[in-house]
Amino acid sequence: MRTAGKDRRALWILSALILLPALSAAGQAQNEQQNGKSPWKLKLSSSSMRVCLGSSLPLELEVTNQSNDDIRIDKLNLWQDFSLQRSGSTGERGWLTIDYIHGPNDSVLVKADASYRSTYDFSLQDNFFGFPEKYIIKLHYGQAYSNEVNFEIYDCNPR
Repeated sequence: MRTAGKDRRALWILSALILLPALSAAGQAQNEQQNGKSPWKLKLSSSSMRVCLGSSLPLELEVTNQSNDDIRIDKLNLWQDFSLQRSGSTGERGWLTIDYIHGPNDSVLVKADASYRSTYDFSLQDNFFGFPEKYIIKLHYGQAYSNEVNFEIYDCNPR
């Protein structure tokens, strides 16, 4: 019976050594989520700060994985949630969500401390962008928020 007790104790110690790091990492990730921290850093930019009325705004997003773990990004959902604001006289704010049809293999694995870049042509056809004005756009992904990008829409064909 003495060896059975030692075997159980050794098995318990081995299990604890295997499970503790995993539980610690899961607890840390949960604490980060509860504290509003995100494993992502989002850097949004545009190659054009002035665009024509009714055109699109070329955007580039750099997503940096700030965690110690590899994390999967859903590439289609990456460009889904935006905050918008007119920075001119009205200061009107808006929220835009874009609906996508998901297909297979629409994700990418980002290693710890690595980055992923993606581009998107943001359509300015919505009524919110119906007249020349200065605007601010910001992207949301999960619990992460990008920096703000300022741009101006002007009338390329004045009458």
